[in-house]
Amino acid sequence: AGRAPPMVGVSLAVSVHTVMASITVSFDGRQATVDAGTPAVVALKQLDPEAARGVIAVRANERVVDVSRPLTADAELAPIAPDSPEGLEVLRHSSAH
Repeated sequence: AGRAPPMVGVSLAVSVHTVMASITVSFDGRQATVDAGTPAVVALKQLDPEAARGVIAVRANERVVDVSRPLTADAELAPIAPDSPEGLEVLRHSSAH
């Protein structure tokens, strides 16, 4: 069997189309649509940049999560400040590691 001749002057274009799932996040009566996998603090910042400033954790659907936790489902968000009772608990837990 012979080899195929080299293809000169032929280009091949390949398109990969990725569809990102969207989720709805809400805080204080506001809603936004973000890509699934968006970090919790980034989603909160879209809703209220001031509320996202200086947070140590985020409450997502009544569960305390790290600010970098990717959100994968619709969520009601709330900021957790370091000087709040929950924030102090997060600090104590983190420093125990």
